[in-house]
Amino acid sequence: FTADELKKGIENLDNEEVFKSGVGCVSIENLVRRTDGRMIPIDEIKKISEYCRSKNIKLHLDGARIYMASAWSGISIKEYASYFDTIYISLYKYLGASGGAILCGERSLIEKMPHMIKIHGGNMFGNWLNAAMASYKLEGIEERLQEAIKRSKEIFASLNQIQGIKISPLDGGTNIYNMKFPAGIQDQKFGESLNKYFIGMRSPNENGEAKISVNETLLYHEPKYIIDAIKDSINKAK
Repeated sequence: FTADELKKGIENLDNEEVFKSGVGCVSIENLVRRTDGRMIPIDEIKKISEYCRSKNIKLHLDGARIYMASAWSGISIKEYASYFDTIYISLYKYLGASGGAILCGERSLIEKMPHMIKIHGGNMFGNWLNAAMASYKLEGIEERLQEAIKRSKEIFASLNQIQGIKISPLDGGTNIYNMKFPAGIQDQKFGESLNKYFIGMRSPNENGEAKISVNETLLYHEPKYIIDAIKDSINKAK
């Protein structure tokens, strides 16, 4: 949603709600999973933040995938966080833990969290393993994501030279791309061939298209290996 849409929604609440409770908090997800990883423009975030602060409404960032948003937008996580009162970062989405999350905010708020977790049936000490796993993965993640972006550009440029293939970014997108396959590709054969190269990738749908994702697992193989594997799998799937 945009800042104007938010303002309109809050005004409607004030005018139409019988039991007026007001709005205590606004939550924004960025990047947005249900839109295939598209980002909310930073200028729109600034407008929303300014409006919420003028109305004394707390603003929360669902930043489960904020490292991806930062890598593709070039905007630091520090800047993103500066527009919000609290920010949530997942430990298992791209950080390698089996679960868990980090909540960041003012000290006075965060100091209440161990008690809040406890009264809701959880505990802090039980999360040490997730924290350790994510801490290991966190070191150097920004550099690795930049290298993954660099390699993806090399791979996509090479594959786009093949007749019938077109890989293109989404408008306002991040690590998810559209891929158009040559006509006549058999999706099962394509997937089976790629699996032999230990590469995971979505097979084309009935329209010969698929969404493909870029993340740091792209660094497990050299670009040439990935390019040759996809070319070979396409040839075998015809």
